[in-house]
Amino acid sequence: MLLTLGPCIGQDGSLDTSFNPGSGANNPINTLTMEPDGRMLISGTFTDYDGTSRSKIARLFEDGSLDTSFDPGAGVNGTISSIVRQDDGKYIIAGSFTAYNGVERNQVARIFSDGTLDDLFNPGSGIGTTGPVTISVLLPRPDGKVLIGGCFPQFDGVVNNGIVLLDTNGDPDPSFSTGSGLDDNTTPIDGQVWDMVPQPDGKILIAGAFTGYNGSAMNRIARLNADGTLDGSFSIGTGFDDWSAYVWDIALAPDGRILAGGHFSSYNASPANNIILLNSDGSMQQTYAGLPATSFINRVLIQPDGNVLAAHWGSGHLVRFDTGTGLDIAFEPGSGTNGGSLDPTIFGMTLQADGKIVLVGSFTSFNGEDVGHITRLNNSISSSITEPFAPDLLVFTDRSSRMVNVTVKEIGAVGELTVFDMSGRQVVATQTLNTSGGHLLDMRERSAGTYVLSVRLRDRVINRRFQL
Repeated sequence: MLLTLGPCIGQDGSLDTSFNPGSGANNPINTLTMEPDGRMLISGTFTDYDGTSRSKIARLFEDGSLDTSFDPGAGVNGTISSIVRQDDGKYIIAGSFTAYNGVERNQVARIFSDGTLDDLFNPGSGIGTTGPVTISVLLPRPDGKVLIGGCFPQFDGVVNNGIVLLDTNGDPDPSFSTGSGLDDNTTPIDGQVWDMVPQPDGKILIAGAFTGYNGSAMNRIARLNADGTLDGSFSIGTGFDDWSAYVWDIALAPDGRILAGGHFSSYNASPANNIILLNSDGSMQQTYAGLPATSFINRVLIQPDGNVLAAHWGSGHLVRFDTGTGLDIAFEPGSGTNGGSLDPTIFGMTLQADGKIVLVGSFTSFNGEDVGHITRLNNSISSSITEPFAPDLLVFTDRSSRMVNVTVKEIGAVGELTVFDMSGRQVVATQTLNTSGGHLLDMRERSAGTYVLSVRLRDRVINRRFQL
């Protein structure tokens, strides 16, 4: 008798049987956005979710079931490539559509939390439809404006190659100056941004398939100042210098280091196999071993314990690296994603407050079990997070009121603090640290779970986990 061994029930990487999406989506899910209360917004090419009509966009509860209070009506007449939630609870969506619920909206729209269109946001002609134009990523700002990245020469008639800031009404904001924008000699129009990540100091990391920014050589990754100018302190040397290289996804660690995944074999002339960790100044910190060179990385995520999740093109399609940069054998997804009319790719990945992993994509099964393009995996976060010894930093959480008091004993200390969720996403805007009588953080809009408090004091950064 031949016995086939797979992951044990409850093992990291195994299916979480308490996740209940029913039949899920009838076609691939392309994007996944987490809400502060644990709900999730998804988009894709689907027209049905668990037997209920939903045109390309839907909202789910934390357990995967459909939230029927969000109703997009006819939805978009094309596809959605990116969704972000603004601080006021509204959503910005972008993609290859020209209408939302029957109303003209060219490639970008803003919608209310119930799924109805916000008429006060109008992108005009958007990026147009001439040539291989696309919007890949959105990045909301605390002031209500939104950054758009992709592959386009202009937005609503204003030239801005590959990246533009939109005002709260949808017009291009001229205060964000990109100069000549992205440069790339291998595409009909200049360059493409695949991902953007904000830093606590207001600067913006961008990554993609470009080879320069505003005339300066920047191979596939760059950092911009808040006004759109290039940050010259971010020094990457020759960067990702393979002729066919691209960076698909980036993630920011609480200590400022940058995780990048994509299709590349070197960084600044040093070997790097599709995934790499950079220091905050752009220098290489470490690489990761264990995947074949053909396993191109399409999604990366840094856990609070420093372990790294990577979705890739290859057997199983999902791995976890430990802090020693090797494959973590305690994470066992079995045969991983399979099925579907497309390659069973993971398009979206996030951590919930309890550390479990939600995946969406073109797959229809996971480790032999049928799933409707969405599933949740068991996953644990190590309790042995390395945190600097800092007796002068005290954190007290009142779980009943969801208020967090941060106290620094150092007299006259000047600094700032930021809060990240389990997926490394910033969930509280950077604040100047109040050292007189303690600093009070309002976490009432956040769901229960584990968060990371990052406090910067002079020349040091202290990361401290806390529970809600």
